[in-house]
Amino acid sequence: MCPRRAAPPAADECLVLSDSSRGQRGGTIIAESVRDVATHEARMREPSSYRPAECRCGGQKLHIHGRRERKLRGTAVPDGGVATITVMIFLCAGCQATWRVLPAFLARCLWRTWEVVEGAVQGTRGAGEPVVPPRTARRWAARLRQSARLPGQVLATTGRAALAEVTQAVGLDADRRSLAGEFAVRFGKTLLTRLAALLHRLSPGVRLM
Repeated sequence: MCPRRAAPPAADECLVLSDSSRGQRGGTIIAESVRDVATHEARMREPSSYRPAECRCGGQKLHIHGRRERKLRGTAVPDGGVATITVMIFLCAGCQATWRVLPAFLARCLWRTWEVVEGAVQGTRGAGEPVVPPRTARRWAARLRQSARLPGQVLATTGRAALAEVTQAVGLDADRRSLAGEFAVRFGKTLLTRLAALLHRLSPGVRLM
């Protein structure tokens, strides 16, 4: 008989609070089809292409409200400065909620690209790629060792059999890395990017890490 494994620690509160539980109006939308800088720059030549189809209130009139720069920590540009990505902000004419639209390659709340985050947690950073402070990398790795119960439940209750099978394969007592690994095997090459965006779409505000 295989020894019973201890359940992973509970997830940090910031990872499991949905936007609705915070009473938040507006927030972040992830443009899941924008997976690299080149695609983002092409879209930004016509910023309205990032306009959300509708607001959470059901309103379909969203106007360009502004732009915001997101600094990418550890990513330098030729002049020695810190790389930045410009993201679009939209305002709902109905409820006045504001929405930030992030390209999928940006890790929400982590101030880096998912490529950099994945390289740090998997130990696959290549020469010349951004350096992540060891303390930060340890914090990210610790979050992936936390309980995946909520994200697993989000996947299991979508009504899509293929997503429910991911949760069934790892069990409700799995950690987040195991859940992400199973999802990656079934649906894509990246460990974190696609699952993080999907969780946010299914339950806005819920984070993978």
